[in-house]
Amino acid sequence: MSILSYECIVSVDSLDSLVELYEKRGQTFQSEKDFLKFLKHDWRESVTEFIQRKKAEEYEKKDMNQPLEVTVDEISYKIYGIIPDKKFVPKEYVDDLIKRLRKEEGKLFFEQGIYSEYFKGWRGLEINDHYIFSPFYHVMNAAVSFKNGFFSPLVDTGVLVYFMTYYLAQIWYKDAIEEFICKGRKVINDRKVKNYFLLHMMTSEGFRHLPSYVELEIKQRDKLSLNPVQKRSAYMAEFVRQYPSEGKRNKVLVAGAAHASEIKYFLIHGVNDTKICKKAEKNFELSYYAPPIYERSIDLTFKKELCHILGNVIGIGALVYGIGQLFS
Repeated sequence: MSILSYECIVSVDSLDSLVELYEKRGQTFQSEKDFLKFLKHDWRESVTEFIQRKKAEEYEKKDMNQPLEVTVDEISYKIYGIIPDKKFVPKEYVDDLIKRLRKEEGKLFFEQGIYSEYFKGWRGLEINDHYIFSPFYHVMNAAVSFKNGFFSPLVDTGVLVYFMTYYLAQIWYKDAIEEFICKGRKVINDRKVKNYFLLHMMTSEGFRHLPSYVELEIKQRDKLSLNPVQKRSAYMAEFVRQYPSEGKRNKVLVAGAAHASEIKYFLIHGVNDTKICKKAEKNFELSYYAPPIYERSIDLTFKKELCHILGNVIGIGALVYGIGQLFS
């Protein structure tokens, strides 16, 4: 059993504050190394317990889309995290997030890609974080497309067989099938909503070896390099922080779930990487004073589609080659 709960660990934002919480529970540590070794184990325990507890609980609608909130230099920030790929997100979550954002009065910012996936045509500014770190972004696009190209033909065959069976059953057992589907849809939808809540938690914090703020604090303190996701989080935090408030006291950012807690950390503690700060300053000024030029960095349609096509072609080619080898 964990010493501190998951909720308790993520309620603070610094290494010293976390050590203090453990010391209040009677824990003592000889060094930071000893503490981090202990924390890795306790963190995994707390995440596992949180997941088991949430699986057993009834899902509550109020748990949907709770933003991370922080106030820095008299400006209030709200960070909403969401899974970037819409097909993994239940409609209830999207509808709830849209309802929440319509009530927000602050300046709206969106991570690049999330804007076009969920909020095309909305007021607000899309941050060009993928453009700044585009090599990583395009490699990921190609990898996802390869997976789709390789597996989609197999899945499509299964779907075809399923629908043929389904429509034949509809002819002979229509009433029984309709009743079964009606009950089944409710169970599946309830499970999908709860599973998304857990998927969101795992994507935002649960997959990490350590809480995000602990890893970021150590990296910034010891001048270690940030990984590509952390660099984008730092860039978005600096972009939003530097962007003029325009008389408003609050700013709202919608980003991928994995970025949300990292963005909160960088807003509170700042970004030590001067290159990222300068890029954020340059691009926010471009978006503010020369929107048409800035928008060119947002539109990655051609490169994205090229990566999708290449990934799909290579994936399908690998599948065809594999089938050919089976029968050769």
